[in-house]
Amino acid sequence: MRTSSIGYWEKIRAKGRARFILVNGMLGYGISMFFAMTFFVLDDPITFWLLVSWAVIWLIGGAIFGALIWYVQERQYNKVGGSKKTDGA
Repeated sequence: MRTSSIGYWEKIRAKGRARFILVNGMLGYGISMFFAMTFFVLDDPITFWLLVSWAVIWLIGGAIFGALIWYVQERQYNKVGGSKKTDGA
């Protein structure tokens, strides 16, 4: 993490880990991937249950992605001497 990114990350982490995972992971990544994979990549006929199942899968994937990004950013932040508080609450 660059020293110039520390202030930016501190603002994000002040809002909390749960919000980061929800906004950046589930809504940002999960929903984007759901639409991209469902409407641009999928060749099968689209049914209600397909939409529901893919939405759940991509929301879970987005939560995992958000948690992973949080963990990586926290490690980099702590490595450059940031605060040792990692829960963001």
